[in-house]
Amino acid sequence: MLALDANFRSAPDVIRGINYFFETFFSRRLGGIDYGDGQRLVVGRKDETYPGLCELDVIREADTAADARTIAARIAQMMADGYPVRDAEPGKTRPCQYDDFCILLRGRSDFALYEAALTALDIPVYADVAADLLDAPHVRPFAALLRVLDNPAQDVELSSVLLSPLYPYTPDDLVQLRAAVRGGSLYAAVLHGSDPRFAPFLQDMEVYRELARTLTVGQLIEELFARTGYLAAVGAMPDGARCRDDLLAFAAWAANAGARGLSALVRAMDAAKAGSGVQAPSIGQSRPGCVSIMTVHRSKGLEFPVVFVANTSHKFNQSDAIYPVLYHKELGIGLMLRAGSSASRYKTLPYTAVVQTIKRETLSEEMRILYVALTRAQDALIITVPLKRPESELKNPAMFASAEATDAEAMLGAQNWALWLLTAAMLHPASEELWKYSELLPHHIPTEAPLNIRLLDPPPAVQAAEPEAPALPDDALTERLLEAFTWQSPNKALETIPVKVSVSAVTHTKQELTLRRPAFLQKSGMTGAERGTAIHAFLQSVPFGPQPPELEAEVQRQLDLHLLDPELAKVLDLEQVRPFFASGVWQRIAAARQVLREEPFITALPAGEVVPEAAGQGRAAKAPVLVQGIADVVLVFDDHAEILDYKTDKSRNATYYIESYAAQLRLYRRAFALRLPVPVTKLTIYSFAMQDEIDIPLEYAAFGIGDKLLGR
Repeated sequence: MLALDANFRSAPDVIRGINYFFETFFSRRLGGIDYGDGQRLVVGRKDETYPGLCELDVIREADTAADARTIAARIAQMMADGYPVRDAEPGKTRPCQYDDFCILLRGRSDFALYEAALTALDIPVYADVAADLLDAPHVRPFAALLRVLDNPAQDVELSSVLLSPLYPYTPDDLVQLRAAVRGGSLYAAVLHGSDPRFAPFLQDMEVYRELARTLTVGQLIEELFARTGYLAAVGAMPDGARCRDDLLAFAAWAANAGARGLSALVRAMDAAKAGSGVQAPSIGQSRPGCVSIMTVHRSKGLEFPVVFVANTSHKFNQSDAIYPVLYHKELGIGLMLRAGSSASRYKTLPYTAVVQTIKRETLSEEMRILYVALTRAQDALIITVPLKRPESELKNPAMFASAEATDAEAMLGAQNWALWLLTAAMLHPASEELWKYSELLPHHIPTEAPLNIRLLDPPPAVQAAEPEAPALPDDALTERLLEAFTWQSPNKALETIPVKVSVSAVTHTKQELTLRRPAFLQKSGMTGAERGTAIHAFLQSVPFGPQPPELEAEVQRQLDLHLLDPELAKVLDLEQVRPFFASGVWQRIAAARQVLREEPFITALPAGEVVPEAAGQGRAAKAPVLVQGIADVVLVFDDHAEILDYKTDKSRNATYYIESYAAQLRLYRRAFALRLPVPVTKLTIYSFAMQDEIDIPLEYAAFGIGDKLLGR
């Protein structure tokens, strides 16, 4: 049987010291239980070869900053001395490391002081701040970028992006931009201004907003990290590991909050900003190689070889008991009443009862939190008590110790942990130094509990070092750096050349985007593109034979065999399709020796013929690029082959089809010339809008595909 009060975490002297403190001032009325047999901690690992350490340090004439310096100096000394802590292997010890230390505080408000004190002594530190990620300086620019991608007409967010490490702009640049374009939004000024320095930003915005329309938020964030390098830049900041973790935590939250799109993420950020913010994972954290700073609440369930319970003179928060109207779940409501027409108020009996109950419950909770703090230590527990005025602040503990007044009534007057701890400490035989500050005679209780009580002076504040004179420039080093930074890769031209492209991406790169009428404004409830999809889907499964099919029966056949989606069948315009089966195209299909439908292909072509930017780039123009696509129909005859492409565009102008799709079909011809046994001698587009076929010239005035795309 294993007793629940057995402690296998802490060394024997640590447990005895904790028991001594709580046996002194813990009670049923203040704490919730009588600390005795059954509640007292029992040594679980009986290893008397390593007793451990329980220590209380009273720091004279010290504030919180002095407390932080004292702890930092003690950690530095313990590291220099190689203070032994227990190893994972039973019976063995090892020298302490930085990540063996943890500083526990009641709240986060003083984290910066302790972090600064450790940093001043070059001690690596990790403060588990658990702040709002949306307010973190290293997260704000990236969150602003996501907002701008959703709606660029937001001056504050856009300014945050432009002035962030993502871009090289300065406040003066934005002032000059605003001076040149005074009206409208900042984005309008960037868009329509004449300053060429903002061109890279506009190019990025075009690319990023296109990605935002096609990717999920999680994928978009990964793409932004890769393209901007912001994640790596954050990792290079001071305390970069934590900054990087914060940014990744925000990215994980954003991917989940933006499951319904970027606009949903923006709404979630607005809601979080109005509420409690976006928090990092809520469990206590430490970091290898670093001293940890965390609140007692975050330390629950954790353990550290050396624990400093710091700044125990910090006052309790008892604001819940100062309002003129108070509520308690059992006692009800207590009111202060106004005395006649005067402004003074007096406490009623119910109000006083509610105040005392709330205060007792608050202090009971504080005592339980103190218990949690002290029991985090494994090998060494060091409690620090900074006192600004030792003579006055030791008066009450000495009075309580002299009268052995450690019951709930006496301890309810405490405003901080220090009163409880100092009262117990002054009752200990090792407290002679503390009694020198009291006019009362020392009074002790017999105990064998080992408690090391020290009276210390804080170390002086570290003075800022005088700035060194600036070093003279090293011309040779400058020359080498310039040479290194201006080096250009011989393969730089290949950086913009894709390894693989689709035919549609190549041939439609220069086409102007047009806005389509949404489906709810269409008479049929489907867009033109969806009706075109219906025609293509139908023709994919129509059997090619000597006689044209009966169309209504063919539609039903495809529906029965699940070859055609019912929603597409509803919008399929058979009257638009019917002329195709009476055309010369159908006759050639019927006469072909072999018909290849929806035929995929992939081939390698010189980049100069595929990517306009590669034309005339020498080595880059000759680099192979994989081009893939799918041809609607390829007709193979005995001595030649033809390529047929269906088009459902609304235009009835043959020139439109030639200018828009000739490059695409010529690219098909290049690909199939390498795989068919006969030459491709005819390229045809069948337009369902014109109900006619259009012949595409095999060559284009001696220019390549790149020339066609550039409009030459």
